[in-house]
Formats: sequence, C-alpha cells, structure tokens
Amino acid sequence: MKSLVLLAVLLLAFSLGGGPVPLPPSTLAQTAAPEPRTEQEERADAEPQEVVLPVDSWLQLGPVAAPLPAFHEAEQKGFALKDLLASAPLAPDRLAPRAGRQDPLIPGDRSVWFAVKADGGQIILKAPATGDREEAGPAQAYLAAYLDGDRWLKCDLRISSPHPFAAYLDGEKIDLTEQETGTADGEPADAPATESEPFQEGALKLAQGKHLLLVYAIFDPQTEDPWRLACSLSLPGQTPLAAVAVTTDPERSVGIHDILDAPRIGSAALSPDGKLVAVTLSEIWPCLLYTSD
Repeated sequence: MKSLVLLAVLLLAFSLGGGPVPLPPSTLAQTAAPEPRTEQEERADAEPQEVVLPVDSWLQLGPVAAPLPAFHEAEQKGFALKDLLASAPLAPDRLAPRAGRQDPLIPGDRSVWFAVKADGGQIILKAPATGDREEAGPAQAYLAAYLDGDRWLKCDLRISSPHPFAAYLDGEKIDLTEQETGTADGEPADAPATESEPFQEGALKLAQGKHLLLVYAIFDPQTEDPWRLACSLSLPGQTPLAAVAVTTDPERSVGIHDILDAPRIGSAALSPDGKLVAVTLSEIWPCLLYTSD
C-alpha cells in the first residue's frame, strides 16, 4: 500500500513539472537491497542443528577404594592413575546393572547398584571420606544407563570430567577422542569448569532396542576439581528426542537376535541310574560363518 502511495506522489510531481521528489532517508533504508550472504552462512542455515540429549538417569555402583599395584611409586615403572582403567575390576561385557543388585568391586565389598539423578546431565560423585584428601587415595565407581532407541541411529557421545574415566557400549569400549577445550553439551553453564578439563567424544551406532552405556570412573586425589562427570548424546538435527530414551530399567523386549542366536537343545540322554541327563547344546557363532579352510 505504501509503495502505491509513493508511486502516485512521484507521478503527480512529474506531471506538475516539479521534477523528481527526493525520498526521505528512512524510505531509502527500507528499500535498500539486502547484503549478499556468505557461503558459510548459507551452509550453516542449510545444515540441521544438532539435538542434545543429557544423560540424567544413572545406576551407580560404589565408590570404593581403588587398590594400587605393587611398586606403583617406583619412578622406573612410569605408573599413572589412568592406567587403572585398563584393569577394571568388573568385566563390562558381563554386567547387567539393576537397582539393588550386588556387584563387589574389591574383596569384601558389598556395594549394590542404586539409582541417581544427574542435574542437566552432570553427576557429582563422592569419594570415600577418610579425612585428608590426599591420604584418602584413589577411588573407583561405575555408572550405568540404558539407551532405548526406537530406530537405527547414529549419534555422538560426549563426556566431560576432570578425573580419569572409560566408557563402554554393550560391553565394547568406546573410542573417545579428547577435544581441545570446553565442556560437554548438557552441562550447566554455571558448572565449575576449567579450559584444561577433558572433553571427550565418541561415535555411537545404536540399533533398535536397548543398549547398556557403562562408565568406569576413577577419583584422582591429586586433582583439585570435584569428582564430577557430565554426559550427553548429540543427535542429528532432525531426530526427535523421543527417538532415544534414557532409563535405568534393564527390561527389554525380545529381539530377532535373541531368537536366532539362542542356544538350541538337540537331544537328551538319561543316565542308567536316572540321576544325570546328557544334553546336546548347539550355538551359532557368527565368526564361524565366515571361516574358510
């Protein structure tokens, strides 16, 4: 409407012989052509933004003291506290965390899994209280969460902690790479963090169903920062948050692999005295399907 009025004024001015009418500066600013966009800006608008899902529900085991190997103080051994990650007390491929289940970390330990909530994906762990921080020695704990996906999904796992840790998915160690600076997405902006704090990231491929995410964490008494850990999943931009659920419930539906890979009983034979039964049990190993003579 404003353009039509402006055009009528110009035509009237020319018809009266008054020459062109100067436009006010505000009108020139409104009609100015937009500045050309850079290729980087257009690419950023075209690419979907990532969706960050904080891992805020965990099952925790421990913490308890982490025994150090003999002669660990010898300089020629070159022992570092992160070397304990290679000798975790529990086999990650044999764990099935459940609230109330007991899994001893050290001889005589009676630790049980219990549910904890993380604020914005960050959880604070408490080392065993023994007085002086340095005299307390290192401690260890496990964190477990189940990722329940309703589709095949590729995403990134991000973990931030000033203390050593290792992560596993369904018993397999996750290849994490350390980032330059920053903290993991999902961590509160006001969380105490330093530029030197580790921020590690690893790629995950989640098939439909439930997967066990396991983190083995070690407390370093020489580190002044609190024993905290922030964890989140970075999903593709068009992925709905409902595609992956974080839960502490290990129950899952029966999948096709449970049916195909289940052991099969071929035959049974009763002993002469009737006390024992010999059973033929067969199981298919995928690696044998590709073995040639």
